[in-house]
Amino acid sequence: MAIKSGFDVKVTGLDGIRLAMAAAGDPKKIDKAITTAAKAAAKPITAEAKRRAPKKTGRLRKAIKTQGVKYEKPGALITIAPGKRRDDLSGAWYRWFIVSGVPKLGIAPRPFIDQAEAARRDEALEIFQTKVDELISNNLTPRRTGR
Repeated sequence: MAIKSGFDVKVTGLDGIRLAMAAAGDPKKIDKAITTAAKAAAKPITAEAKRRAPKKTGRLRKAIKTQGVKYEKPGALITIAPGKRRDDLSGAWYRWFIVSGVPKLGIAPRPFIDQAEAARRDEALEIFQTKVDELISNNLTPRRTGR
């Protein structure tokens, strides 16, 4: 089970028309552009979630990722990777216990991803709008940046 947090952004009105015109009405191009903008908007929330995450070993912080959604396209998702096994250090198998808590064991919930989203929502919306405008002006071709 994935741990998710998010908010909805709808591209309507003039921006929706400009986006549709830049994509020549191609729904796949529109979805790809919105996913690209959503991933860019999720970066500050991901950084804030990593900052707020409990740090005992650092494993939980390293497991916080941003990715495109698979089923409810277009969009992006901030999640905590589970890892393939308990000894897989690329994930945090115990993520659900930390975020949701386990009252029977005396573990209080720590919804740090929701708190990060609430703290950086306005910045994320501004980045989303800027990225959509940039994609429209570049005919929906994202500029490559060095990694």
